[in-house]
Amino acid sequence: TIIDQLIFSQIDLNGTLASSLGEINTLTVLEVTTTSLSGSIPRTFGNMTALQNLFLANNNLSGSLPSSLGELGSLTGLVVAYNNMTGPLPASFGNLTSLQSLAVEDNSLSGSLPSSLGGLGNLTSLVVAYNKMTGPLPASFGSLASLQLLDVGENSLSGSLPSSLGWLSKLTSFAANFNQMTGTIPAS
Repeated sequence: TIIDQLIFSQIDLNGTLASSLGEINTLTVLEVTTTSLSGSIPRTFGNMTALQNLFLANNNLSGSLPSSLGELGSLTGLVVAYNNMTGPLPASFGNLTSLQSLAVEDNSLSGSLPSSLGGLGNLTSLVVAYNKMTGPLPASFGSLASLQLLDVGENSLSGSLPSSLGWLSKLTSFAANFNQMTGTIPAS
């Protein structure tokens, strides 16, 4: 028997995510949402090369996002929202060229937004709101040709809005509220 989906949602699971899950290289979907699981996301999750959707929202997960997740070349959806994650958003996420949705809102992520994310041409939704991100919004985000939703609100971003955001012809929703950005809205 080949397992290709594991879904645990809205059940009272305790404990931590087992690193041995990373050995199930046939998984296309791993969804563990709205549980009482705590601890970190195992680095071994980067070994699940068939994984297309990784949903780990609304748990009590902590620690940093493993850079090994950037090796999941088939990943289209990555949701680690509503946890207690800390540290930076890994630059290796720029390798996830199939990614369509990245949601890491409502954590305690810090550091700057990686400019490498600007290479994700299939990305339609990027939500990093309610974190502790700092620095400017990368000009490379203007290359996200498929982007429809960009939410960076409720962080500590600074600098001015890059004029390259005017190139986002598919963008329908943009939120940058409650940051320390200055300047004017780009005319483009």
